[in-house]
Amino acid sequence: MSFVYAVKSPIEFDGQTHQLTHIYSDTKISLFGAIKANWGDMTRRSVERYGLIKSIIISPTCCISFAGNNIALAHQLLETLHELKKFSEEELLHHAFKIHSEHDPDDVEFIICLANEDGETEIICIKEGNIERNCLIAWIGSYDAFKALQKYRFDNPALSNSYFYAFTHALRHCGDETVGGFPIHVRFDEYTKEFEYAEGLVSVAERTQELLSGMQIKLGGTAAEGAYTAHYIASNEDVIIEFDQAHVTLLYTRKYRLQDEDTSNPHTKHFLLPIVVESDSGKVRPI
Repeated sequence: MSFVYAVKSPIEFDGQTHQLTHIYSDTKISLFGAIKANWGDMTRRSVERYGLIKSIIISPTCCISFAGNNIALAHQLLETLHELKKFSEEELLHHAFKIHSEHDPDDVEFIICLANEDGETEIICIKEGNIERNCLIAWIGSYDAFKALQKYRFDNPALSNSYFYAFTHALRHCGDETVGGFPIHVRFDEYTKEFEYAEGLVSVAERTQELLSGMQIKLGGTAAEGAYTAHYIASNEDVIIEFDQAHVTLLYTRKYRLQDEDTSNPHTKHFLLPIVVESDSGKVRPI
């Protein structure tokens, strides 16, 4: 089902309130039936292990996110827009809503974020047979994940505006097996006036620690302990995540494919798919 959450977050700067737009999405995907046959063997194993990107920046001023049980329908929208080459905001929403409304509501839902030349953004949510415009908050996909995110924010009022932490918590603890993978963060940069995959540094060290009185909590960890540090590199094209402990980079891209047969695959060519690259040698690591 997936989980995508978009929000306009207010920030005070130079005596003015600015609304910053953020989009968070997971990467987990399940391949089954006819959909599973659309992938080459290496690519399929990579997608099953690392997922794919569900928030796709199609232009500096447009980001399309999707969730649902039929990712082929999301690809259908991307292919339609690719064939049009140029399209208006109204045409984009028409095609997205048409695909959504002609199928089961759970098959595909969209969050479309747009920006104008003045840097003003709009969050548009397409789900449950409706289009909702000018949203301050929108979500699609797993209701269990949304509930987990809201509960985290309620239980941690000091972190109520830390949406990345709340979203990450929801992915790991919502109990929905269709949600998971890596948290992906897209933001609109007010200075460049472009959507981008945001830079970030995440340290994960989930393990039990037994501490005596006066002992310090160990925040870091080793790869053997299951700990890792993920460095997200800013980009407006690819999602790039460096893992220091493993000495690898996880690259989600549409510019390269693991297999020749997938370079022009009409069912997947617009998706950002995962490739693991060794940081030292630059060689692709086999799946």
